[in-house]
Amino acid sequence: MACSTLIPQFTLRASTLEKQVFDFFGHLWAPVIGNFLHIVVAVMAICGVCRLNSFLIITYATWNLLWLAWNTFVMCVYLEVGTLNRNQERHILTLDTDGASWWLDHGIGCQVINSNKTDAVSVSQERSSLPEARTIGCQMKYYYIEVIHAAIQCLLALFGLVASLICIYFIKKNHRDMTITSFNPHNAAYSLAFPF
Repeated sequence: MACSTLIPQFTLRASTLEKQVFDFFGHLWAPVIGNFLHIVVAVMAICGVCRLNSFLIITYATWNLLWLAWNTFVMCVYLEVGTLNRNQERHILTLDTDGASWWLDHGIGCQVINSNKTDAVSVSQERSSLPEARTIGCQMKYYYIEVIHAAIQCLLALFGLVASLICIYFIKKNHRDMTITSFNPHNAAYSLAFPF
């Protein structure tokens, strides 16, 4: 059971590490912190599976719910669902720094036409300006790439949640079976009265 759970875990971590790298290049600090925490909790889950520690696996299952909510929020920001606006809410993802998605300037076919960031622009003007205006010729807009990354993380979080719940079920079942047989004196292989 441990091997069948660990192999997908390494696949999930590789995907998160890839997302971490591109978020770091784009200076999206909130996702970088989230990715780092996700990797730490995943390592704890791997240790929990190896040691059959249900507390660590429950922690991972709870984190997957939070991870699912965060990535759903990221998708909603980039797709401008409801009142969210990717240009107005950009400061949430960058923690109010001068960052933008790495895919904005480095997407497939993108050419940067205006990369001058030294202009004295107020913070409110910078937040209201469209970052897409500085690139042309992109085959896929950067926000669709970010949405695809977040959607993949949502799917993997759902898979991780289901896998962790299955592991918790089997660990609890094993623990319950072991306690029933270990405290029953009639099922003991030896006893103090009749040592083997």
